[in-house]
This record gives sequence, C-alpha cells and structure tokens, in this order.
Amino acid sequence: MTKTFKTLVSVLVLFSIAFGIFAATPLTGAKNTTGESVAVITVDKKTERITRAELDKKKAEYAAAGQNMTDSEVLDILINDKVFLMNAQKDGINITDAQIDDQVRQARAQLEQAAGKALTDLEFETVVQRQYGVPVSQLKETLKNQAILSEYLKAKRPNEINKTFTVTNLEIEKFYQKNKQSLVSPEAVRIAHIYKQEQQNAADNQKNKDFLTSVLARIMRGEITFESAVQEFSDQDATNSKANGGSVGWVGYAYAASLGDEFVDAAMSLKPGEVYSSVVHSPLGYHIIKATATSAQKFLTLDDYVSPESNQKVREYIRENLVAQKQQENFVTVTNAFVDELVAKAKITKNI
Repeated sequence: MTKTFKTLVSVLVLFSIAFGIFAATPLTGAKNTTGESVAVITVDKKTERITRAELDKKKAEYAAAGQNMTDSEVLDILINDKVFLMNAQKDGINITDAQIDDQVRQARAQLEQAAGKALTDLEFETVVQRQYGVPVSQLKETLKNQAILSEYLKAKRPNEINKTFTVTNLEIEKFYQKNKQSLVSPEAVRIAHIYKQEQQNAADNQKNKDFLTSVLARIMRGEITFESAVQEFSDQDATNSKANGGSVGWVGYAYAASLGDEFVDAAMSLKPGEVYSSVVHSPLGYHIIKATATSAQKFLTLDDYVSPESNQKVREYIRENLVAQKQQENFVTVTNAFVDELVAKAKITKNI
C-alpha cells in the first residue's frame, strides 16, 4: 500500500518515477487570515493560529479534487503543516527569495529546452500546473516549502534520509512478471528534418512554408540532397539537429501532444529513406521530414533496451525505479515520524 504524508509540506517533494508522481499540493501559507480561530499552536513561546477561513478554503480544495474530508481531518493536516514550518523557522532553516527566483528561472529554462522553444506565459502556466499542481502565482511558495522540507530533514535526520537501498534480482523478476504486459516499446520512426522556426506573425510563417516547399521540390527532383539542404537552409533547434544531419531522434504517436498530429502522422507514414511529400507544421515551426529508421512495436524482455535510442536495458530500468520507490517510501516514513515528534512537543488547542 502506498504510504501517505501527514503534512502538506511533505507532499511538495516530487519523485518522478515510472510508477507515478506525487503531485504537489499548495501550502496554506504562514500568514493568517481574519476570522474565527479553529486551532492555536505554540512552538517555543511563539503562537500562531489557523482560522476558519483557512480551514474552509483547504477543505474546498480537497473537495474539488474529489476528496471529501471532515473538518477534523483537514485541520489535523493544517496543524502538522504549521508545526513543521514553525519548527523549521525556529531552528534556523532559511531559504532566500533569491534562491527561489533562481529555481523558477531554472525550471522555466528546462521546460523551454524540452519544448524546443521559448514558452509563452500561458504555455508556462499550463506546464507548471500539470507538473507542480499549482498555478505560477504559487510556484515560488511551492518551491520554497519544498526546499525548507529538504533542508530541515537533512539537518535533523541525515542518516535516515540518506539511507541506501538495494533491489534483488528476485524483486526485479517479480515486478516484470506483474507488469510485462505494459512494458512495451511502441512503434516509432527516427526522423531528420529541415526546419524553419515558428514566427510571431502569419506572413513570416507563410514565407517560411513557401520557402521550404520550394526546397522540398528541389530535393524531390534530385537537384540537391536532403543532407546538403539541412546544412544550407535549416534553422538551429533545441536538439542541435543541424550538426547531426538534421536528426531529431525517435518519434512515436505519444509525441502528438508536443509535436502535433500533423507532424506525427506524417512521420509515422514514412519508410526508412523516404522524405515526406509536403512541408509539415508543428508548434515549433515548419519541417521537411525524412525517416532514417523505423522500429516496430514489441513487448520487452528484461534484456531488451528500454527504447531504440536508449543504452539502458529493462532490467536496470526496473532496478533503478524500484530503488527510487523504496527511497520514496522511506522519505514518507521518516517525514511522518519527524512530524509526530514535533507535534507531540507543541502546545495545540483545537476549537472544533
């Protein structure tokens, strides 16, 4: 059974493993709103309150997510949350705004690199909501409390948090037997492209499309090779494809969300060596695409590679993720035990 955290702070730590991601939950925040107090908490002579407004807001958030919890259940989580942060502050755990601003910049840069283009504010908002479970307006608070949690546990429970885990061959075999029907290498095609970046206005985009259409016609007539056209005409992209003969790696139907149906459908229709008969569009821009290799769908054995472009075999992939799963479960256990100790030492008065 999956272990759960007793504090909202803890849920802010994201473990991206093959078997799921703990979605971040927005923290209630250190500031009290006006209204009736439903709990009073004292830690080392400092007192803070949780108001009815805070409780109702958090309960509504749970309800919106399909979790109908009682006032008492939500209040217990908010108390644990508050006690943890008050103790972290008391013990000198300090994360500066500059550190968080740097993390936000890094997060955006990584997302843009993965997308292969600069993200608009709306696109950034969408990705942040999906990855962190909070809007951009709360991202700094999320990252800050994630950092506080990590630093506090490193300071107070270093040996327990840094515990190492191993996975036996028997565990790997058992996991494989239970999950082998889902361990599939999907149909894929390796693509090279000649690329013109998406522009801000329709006229420039049409100009790029017309230009690539003329280049494609020359390739089809045999006047120039695809490879020479890459070097002469292609824009640079996030994968540095121009330096690699236009290669952008393997594409499958799962890429439709990022590259669009038009690009993926065209790519998947090609045989090795074929150039698609028209210029295709994606959110990144316009492309002339060529298939350089294909891979049929297959069920993977333990000694197969995870994907055509990977150097990692299924056995090691499972081992790494089972280790990560054990680390995650240990993190939950250590965090919950630590929270229990802090709550036991705090003076807490409930008014419901």
